[in-house]
Amino acid sequence: KLVEQLRTGLAPWQANWQPHWIKTCKMLEPTDQKNVFEITLDHPKSHAKLKWKIALTDAVTFDLYVSPNTKFDFFWQDPFSKKISQQLWTHSWFSKLLSYAQPNSKLMTYSVAGDIRRALSSAGWEPQRFETGFKQKRQWLRAVVDLSKKS
Repeated sequence: KLVEQLRTGLAPWQANWQPHWIKTCKMLEPTDQKNVFEITLDHPKSHAKLKWKIALTDAVTFDLYVSPNTKFDFFWQDPFSKKISQQLWTHSWFSKLLSYAQPNSKLMTYSVAGDIRRALSSAGWEPQRFETGFKQKRQWLRAVVDLSKKS
């Protein structure tokens, strides 16, 4: 249901989105794979191809939807809290993501907890806190691939 709402461009949470994001969401199309939607876009300046794929699945099994040689430039780590989604905040999870990372990949998340930073670091990421400028959540975490740990 979430992707259906996203594709309409009319979801309440899209009310303040820029028109080009609404247009992009409306162009998401179902694929031959069940519960997978995608769109291929051109970067407005470099004209590089970007494939945005949404797979409605359990995050732990997402690799069933990508080929083993698939590499990502960006990861948005936004699962529920550690109490609810423990498996998605561990060394092994961040190691799995690292296996899909390019040398310049970035991971962003709202959690700045020490154990999350340690799990990222031990998995081969370099986590750094940064200021958001928002009162509700003053800091987020950005992690880049630690090339000294990536084999």
